[in-house]
Amino acid sequence: MRLSEYERDVGDLARQLQQERAINASNVKDLELKLKDKSRSVNELAQRYIVLEETAGELRAWRAGFAAELSALSADVAELKLIVTKNASTMKGPAPLALFSTIVDIENRLNALIKKREADAAAPAPAISPAQ
Repeated sequence: MRLSEYERDVGDLARQLQQERAINASNVKDLELKLKDKSRSVNELAQRYIVLEETAGELRAWRAGFAAELSALSADVAELKLIVTKNASTMKGPAPLALFSTIVDIENRLNALIKKREADAAAPAPAISPAQ
């Protein structure tokens, strides 16, 4: 039995449709895999961002505490300098001058740390580029 030209054309079209469906199904699977991968990447980036934000918050709290400690220490050194100055007449030898000099050095280092901390706090935070 011979197939008519119409039946042959219908068969060819059916095969062609089947091939296109297979290709489209493969393309859909590829796109779904890409979407799943992108979704996973976005989730990982979001988790990393959350961890970075938590860490940044902890560091900000630590820096605030450190700044308070620096200020308190600076006040204590200023008070110690005043005490040494008041009692220098009761001390003998070069000890009062050496002690006063050491206290001034400590005070200068503390003031430098405080100024650096204030400059760092005033500086704008660096922008995060999309590539990071």
